[in-house]
Amino acid sequence: MNAPPNIQSFAFSSREFLRLIESYGLTGNWGWTFATNEHVWSAGFYRLLGLEPRTVRPSYELFLGLVHPEDRPEIETSAQIMQQGLLQDHTFRVIRPDGSIRILSGRSEIYFAPDGRPRGAAGMVLDITDREALARLQAA
Repeated sequence: MNAPPNIQSFAFSSREFLRLIESYGLTGNWGWTFATNEHVWSAGFYRLLGLEPRTVRPSYELFLGLVHPEDRPEIETSAQIMQQGLLQDHTFRVIRPDGSIRILSGRSEIYFAPDGRPRGAAGMVLDITDREALARLQAA
């Protein structure tokens, strides 16, 4: 009689599961620790921005520099995020270094210390360029 398979042999770690999802090229995630100003970008987030993973140091300024100038006023400043804990979900365009434009939808969360001060943030971004193009075609 065969023993039932070990369920752990089928389970993925969260990190492996994210890597699997990001391998489709449509999503990425990021994290930001305010005390050290350390940013962590997944390989998928680098690719969504049109950057080679780990070839540049991730920063909020680098990210904002890639956001389309017409969309930047809607995106929070680093001071609003770090000091006030303001960070909303957004749909915005990025201009990649090769000149191509992608439309991204971002969902984010701020993490607060017990005293109520913002201590960090994390989020995920989804490439919705094709969906938006299809919606424009259907509207036309």
